[in-house]
Order: sequence, then C-alpha cells, then structure tokens
Amino acid sequence: MRIRTIKPEFFLHENLFIAEKETKLPLRVAFAGLWCAADREGRFKWEPRRLGIQILPYDGIDFSRVLDALTTRGFIVSYASTTGDFGFIPSFLKHQVINNRERLSDLPNPSECIQNEGIDASGTRDPRDDHACKAEGKGKEGNKERKEKPTTEGFEQFWSAYPKKIAKADAERAWNKIRPDLQLVLTSLSWQTKSDNWTKDGGKYIPYPASYLNAKRYEDEKLVAKKPMPSVTGGIQLGPVNGRWVSCL
Repeated sequence: MRIRTIKPEFFLHENLFIAEKETKLPLRVAFAGLWCAADREGRFKWEPRRLGIQILPYDGIDFSRVLDALTTRGFIVSYASTTGDFGFIPSFLKHQVINNRERLSDLPNPSECIQNEGIDASGTRDPRDDHACKAEGKGKEGNKERKEKPTTEGFEQFWSAYPKKIAKADAERAWNKIRPDLQLVLTSLSWQTKSDNWTKDGGKYIPYPASYLNAKRYEDEKLVAKKPMPSVTGGIQLGPVNGRWVSCL
C-alpha cells in the first residue's frame, strides 16, 4: 500500500455515493483504498482476497463483489495478460502527482490488453511495442490470434440461466478462465435460484455472475431441511402413528 492524495472533491462524488447506496457495499472507502493499492500508473493486481484484507480488513465482505460493482460502473477497468489478471483506475493519473522516487510500474499496460469493444483505458490508441498481453504474437500469425475470440462454449447457456445479468464481459472472462462443467453449473443453478438466499429481498443477495464463477459457487452443497424431531408438550410424548405425529394419550 502506498501514500496517495485524496482531493476534497472525492467526497462530493455523487455517482460513487449512488453506487454505494444501490449495492449496499462500502464502495467509497474501497475505491480510496484501491488508489493506495495501485502503482504509479494506477494499475493493481486483481487479487480480491488480498485487496480485501488490505483495504477492508474488518468488514468480512467478499471483495470480488466490490470490484465487480466498481467495474460495472466504470470506476475501474479489469484486464488480463499472460501473467495474470489486473485492474486499472482510468482517472488515477489525472488526480495524482507521483513521487519520482517511486519505482516504475512492472504491470502490463492496460491499453494493450483490454479487448472489450469501446473501452480505452489509457485515452490513446497509439500502437505500442509491449507484448505482455494474451493472444499477442509476431507477424501474420500474431495478428490472426489477436482477432480470434476465446472459446465460450457453454457460456451463453449459463448466461441465459443465471438470474442476475450484470457485467457479462467479466463473467465471460471468468468462464473461459475456469471452464466449469456446464451440466454441473446448470444443475446447481436449478436449486440455487429457488433458495431463500437468492429469492429474498428481490434477489438482492444473488452474487454477480463473475463472482459466482470465480468462487466456484456451483460446487456448493445443497442444504436439505432436517426432519422435525418429536416434541414433548405438557409431559405427553408425541409419536408416529401411520406416518403421522399424534399425541400418545
């Protein structure tokens, strides 16, 4: 974690406040914490568990939900390279004056790795020479690889079955990274979508699809309601008769 500058305008950011109210997550503190976690270029490793321990150590919150919420609202951008998954704060350099003694960023440049249409994290489309991104190669073969999209076999079926359709690009990346068993996922969703945790409060507690996949929630065991035990009322034992519980008088 590094020392960063937070301007007074940060506390007046209405959209950040609205996002926090909508998600009921501590997005303002988390976003400020990400500025301290980011390197001098505004880049950070996409490691939700580690970031959660550093930024919100006492909240017990799934920090991947925080990252998803900030990503879908444009406060941060997620991208991947051959060395892992990373995040980037597009407004970072606009608001920070970096100490020249701080070491240079050793994380890949997001402008070369982000392949989502319409997203330009660096504000420039100038060609670069760095080859840190996935599907990067040399000559004609490299150009062909860059144009090919990753295989998403089964993803559309998952997306169709999943009740919370938010951040499809992030979910698709998670799917391609994990490559889960489609039948297992669909079977799990068949009972999870009917569970109390997912149906209460209008589905507020349904995890984001990317978080669901990254946490492998499709491997959760189905909770089976236990059979009620016989009770004793007024000293009279209740017992089964013809499959029904009646008083033993």
